[in-house]
Amino acid sequence: LGLLAQKNGNLAAAAQQYARAVSTQPSDVGCLLLAQALEKSGHAAEGKRAYEQARQISPDLSGAEATVASLLAN
Repeated sequence: LGLLAQKNGNLAAAAQQYARAVSTQPSDVGCLLLAQALEKSGHAAEGKRAYEQARQISPDLSGAEATVASLLAN
């Protein structure tokens, strides 16, 4: 649902969905999606925290970033 909301321009709803997903099952991709939605909606500090969480839990941050780019491109 977060991806649909973000692709439709509803960044607040996207961030809410991503935050819910990350709170129940943290993942690097989820944190990066949350970070991007937060940053684009004017919440840079919260976005930075989500990015840092992704960095800490990711075994392959560049791979996760590529996955996020691919998800948002389609």
